[in-house]
Formats: sequence, C-alpha cells, structure tokens
Amino acid sequence: MTVYVDEITDYGDVARRRGLRSTQWAHLTADTPEELHDFAARLGLKRAWFQNADNYRWHYDVTPPKRAAALRAGACEIDRRGLAALMAARRAAGSTAGVVTGSGTVTAVDVCTTDQGEPWAVAAVNGSLGTVACHVPAALYQQCAALLVVGAPVAFSGRMDDRPTPPVFVAVEITATASTPPAAPSAPASAEPAKASPDVVPLAAPIFGNANGWADVMQRAGDQCQCIGQCGSTHRKTGGRCDARHGGYGGKGCPPIRLEVAPEDPAVPEHAAARMTPDQLMAWCGKCRAGAVSKSKPAARGKKAPPPQPDALFGAELLG
Repeated sequence: MTVYVDEITDYGDVARRRGLRSTQWAHLTADTPEELHDFAARLGLKRAWFQNADNYRWHYDVTPPKRAAALRAGACEIDRRGLAALMAARRAAGSTAGVVTGSGTVTAVDVCTTDQGEPWAVAAVNGSLGTVACHVPAALYQQCAALLVVGAPVAFSGRMDDRPTPPVFVAVEITATASTPPAAPSAPASAEPAKASPDVVPLAAPIFGNANGWADVMQRAGDQCQCIGQCGSTHRKTGGRCDARHGGYGGKGCPPIRLEVAPEDPAVPEHAAARMTPDQLMAWCGKCRAGAVSKSKPAARGKKAPPPQPDALFGAELLG
C-alpha cells in the first residue's frame, strides 16, 4: 500500500474566487481510501475535506506545509502525469454497474459547442439497442470525432444521466467496429496528397487535412502546446512557451489535456486550413486557442490585428 502526493500547483484567481485560504495546492491520494483516511488523520486533515465526486479521483487537497509533512511521513512524490495515470487506472478497474453497451450504424451527428468553445456532439446510432441518441462529451469527442461519420459502424458504452428531463444517454466510450476507421473528408484538389491512414490514429479536434497531419504536428511539437504568446499570455513562468502537454493533468475535476491542431492565425477559415500541410499548422491547448481566437476578434470589428509571430515558432530550440 502506498500514499502519493503530487506537485504544488498555483491556482491563482480560481482559488481566490472560491474563497480558499491558499492559492497553492497539491493532491494527496493512496492505493485505497482506507489507507488515505488513516494517513490524512495523522496529518491533521479533517474527514470532511475528503473529495470523491466520481468514485475514482478520490483525494485530499493539501497546502505546501501539509505536502511537506506528508513527504516526511512517507508519502511518495509523483508528478501530474503520474497522478493522471493513477486515476485513469482506477477508472478502468472500477465498477461497470449501470453501463450500457451496444453497437450499430451512425445515422446522424449534431455537433455543438460548449461555453468554452469546445466541440461536443449528439450522435444517433441505430443498431442493437434500437436508435440511441448518444451525448458525446467534449473530452470524448476530441478522441472519436473521426469515427462519428454518418454510415460508420461503431460500438459504444455509456450511462443514463437522470438529472436532465428527459434523461439522456451519455457515452463514455465509442470505438469503430470495422477493421479500418472511417476515412476523413477529402481535402480540396489543391491540397497536398493525403498519406495512407494508419491503423490507429491519435485523434484530436479539429483535424485539418489528412488524419496523419495531427501526429506529424504532435511529433514536431513534442506533444506540447506551441503557443508563445498568440493567446495574449506571456507564459513568463514557463520560459515564454505554454507548458500544456497532450495527455497531461487538466486540472481539478477536468479530463487530461487534449491538444488540437490548427493554423497559427485564428482568422484562417477552415476551408483554407484544410489546404495547409502539417508544417503550416501548430499544436494548441484549448485555453491558448480560445485566447488567440478571443484576441483576434477586435480585428474583425475594424481594429488593427496584432502582427503574426515569426516562423521561429517551429524552431527546434522551442521543442526541446
């Protein structure tokens, strides 16, 4: 049995808006809840501070002094990625009670947008369970967007959410039932020739051009957001470049970070982006992309747009 504590994160304004007494927090967890409660009690943490909203991310939030005390008491130090992997393993090994599985053919897809500008969808699947309207959350949609094509055979699993009226079916996993994933929409004739689709494509949204483009950009970017200020932030604390990494810790109660691929200039329309080759695209985290889009809006109202960043964005010195 082991107790774990991750690194300190400064939540700044988020913590202040919630009225927390500190802006710096870490997460304390363990192999079992019982061991965690026993360890937390020895540190002087109240049982009421235990957090367990979804039955697998259970933990205590601790301040820097309590984190130091936890390490002195024998807790193992892990980074955010290690904590995310631990939580993901718990989720995979958790109970499947209430999970509904089925398969069928996608008959309709309605893509929506969250308040934060992230795409999600409602997919109608006709098959083993009749016609099911699967609500696909933003995090899942980023992974399976290329599978949600009308006529595509898919397998799905999820749970009924009884909170809305009427209840809705929320998908937790969607996979292709055919040996080859559905082909991505064809690029215009002037686009670069598309590469052959690999057996497994790491997906994110949006994907411009051929499916391999996402992997090419991610490899060049080192799986790290390439924003160096286009979003309006100087990223001073992280050396001038956003430190968000694909699959990294997304924050308390949030899914792992999913980077997307898009042009550096948010004003480039999708039909033009589809003609771009991977070397003309860059990796964005959702926060930086939203910031860049927001920053570009004054230009649409007649104000002078900020000058484009130099091509050094893609230099090897930034990808180390």
